[in-house]
Parts: sequence; structure tokens; C-alpha cells
Amino acid sequence: MDAFYHDIPMAQAVEMERLSRLIHELRSHRNTLLSAWQVDGEAALAGRIERGEVDEHPA
Repeated sequence: MDAFYHDIPMAQAVEMERLSRLIHELRSHRNTLLSAWQVDGEAALAGRIERGEVDEHPA
């Protein structure tokens, strides 16, 4: 376990690390999805969906 967690109870540190990894993975998948549809953000992708340029569930 990283020294960052040294004053935190083990169970809590493990949960924090797990959540950190999950957040990183979600961010990575978000970036992949936005890149695949060549948009800068969720609003731009939603606009393309509303205009019928992209399927409702683009993943």
C-alpha cells in the first residue's frame, strides 16, 4: 500500500484505492468514447444524439 495511506485504517485505505482506480477507469472510458465520436464533451455528444447523427446509446 502506498505511503499516502499510512495514517488511514487498512480497510478504508483499500476502499479509497479501489474507488480511485474506478474513477480513473471511468475517466479513461469517457475520454475514449468522446474521442471515438470526435466531440469535446458530453454536451456535444448529446447534441449529436439529439440531431440523429449518433445512436442513442453510442458506446
